[in-house]
Amino acid sequence: MKSVPFYFSGDDDGHFYALAWCDGFYVNSGGNVPSAIAIYFSPSPAFTRYSMSIHSLNGDHHLYHRGPDYTPAAEAIIIDGMVTFSVPPYAWTLVSKPESSLFLAGHEPGYQQARADLCRCLYAPRMKAWSAASLRSAPFFLPPKGGFVPRDAYADTFENQEFLQATIGHET
Repeated sequence: MKSVPFYFSGDDDGHFYALAWCDGFYVNSGGNVPSAIAIYFSPSPAFTRYSMSIHSLNGDHHLYHRGPDYTPAAEAIIIDGMVTFSVPPYAWTLVSKPESSLFLAGHEPGYQQARADLCRCLYAPRMKAWSAASLRSAPFFLPPKGGFVPRDAYADTFENQEFLQATIGHET
């Protein structure tokens, strides 16, 4: 996809290399803008390993979304993409394999590892979605009447306290 730059630099010496993308629409007050969302790898210490950016088809950069700070795992950015942007795991397309000349010194090995990790993360959901669609399989589990309802992440519950303790590492 030509509208998603393979490399861009950000503030604080941030370097970002595209791994995968998905076509869609960026939603803003002006309407739905034909765009692509991309997963980026960053070798820069001040940035998360994975992040996302939305670029319109004319090349405008609309949004940067920092990846999860709690883990460098590829699964975390995929979950973040599902919840924040409604992109299912099977919808991602890998960017073309880049030439070594496109990397700044020392960045290619980390990129190649991040790419392999992302591939391992996306393979099973892609195969399951394709198999279910091609076999026209009925789902094995359905949401309750009214659908799944997001839980109040700010409510003072034992569950939320445990989530916070695990996330920030101390009693709340």
